[in-house]
Amino acid sequence: MKKNSDLNLNKTNTKYLCYIIIGSDFYHIKEYIKKLFLILHKQQYKEHITIIIDANPNWTQIFTKFCCLNLFFTKKIINIIFLNKSDVTKHIKYIQKLLLFLHDKIILIIEIHNIMKCDIYKKYMINNLNIISLCIKFILCVTLNYTQFKKWLISRCKTLTLNINHDAIDLMYTFYNKNLSLLNQILLNINLSQKKLVTVKQLTFYTNTFILIKYDNLLDTILTKQVYKSLCIIHKIKLYKYNPIFIIKNLSHDIVCLMLIKKNIMNNNLFNNLYISQHKYNTFIQLLPTITIEKIYLCIKLLSVMEINIKNNNINLYCERSFWIDLEKLVFLFI
Repeated sequence: MKKNSDLNLNKTNTKYLCYIIIGSDFYHIKEYIKKLFLILHKQQYKEHITIIIDANPNWTQIFTKFCCLNLFFTKKIINIIFLNKSDVTKHIKYIQKLLLFLHDKIILIIEIHNIMKCDIYKKYMINNLNIISLCIKFILCVTLNYTQFKKWLISRCKTLTLNINHDAIDLMYTFYNKNLSLLNQILLNINLSQKKLVTVKQLTFYTNTFILIKYDNLLDTILTKQVYKSLCIIHKIKLYKYNPIFIIKNLSHDIVCLMLIKKNIMNNNLFNNLYISQHKYNTFIQLLPTITIEKIYLCIKLLSVMEINIKNNNINLYCERSFWIDLEKLVFLFI
């Protein structure tokens, strides 16, 4: 089992015909696959086919790419991408059949995104696919710990001919260790600015954006009618893949507290039992004159509908189609 380590296929005689790559960070997975492609190209696997599995893939067409073997057949890489683990569960029997078509002229790469507990998911895949073949290799791209993150960051900066001080490493780990895609874009931007030393002061522009745009501030910005900032926060929590149920529960909690304060029901016991910070309580008190009880009720109704939709539908499908749009409706509800 490989975890966040460099590829060493050139140093081994083992021939893998299938790589199943599991992880939660898009950049990490893609960087690993990029390295794998370079190695396989040296082994004369020149043709590359990418297939993204959507709601209704044509599996018959996919199977034909494994079956058309003849004298003129060129060695190829077939990269099958699952952006949601629910699609893996839905099509598990077809993945089983694909593994039966493994051939030394075809390298199959299956990448599965949005997997937080990679070890557990690997066991799930082994059990459900009945994997016993030695020619199948699992790659687990787990979230980097501090040591791994520091090693990766220094290496990436070296590639971009950037130097970075220790404080900047700590700051980047705090904000971006679970989103290497965003961090890589920041490093590219710094490189384009032709500044060769990455410092805390230099990172202020990027980090302040995310310090100021925090999830906890979402309801405050909505209530104060800061439309642009509210939409930026929603974009951020979508980017960071916040749990929709967590978002709704926390927003509902705060809205109920706001309603109780508005109706003068909030007493010391409720204050302690519901847990609302003193800062948020003071903010709500200041905003009360600008908020009507009718709008609070509408907000509670919208959040209830969103929670029902999550419970009654496929959560990934609802999030993809409607959840973030419904969340944006809250922003415009208080204008």
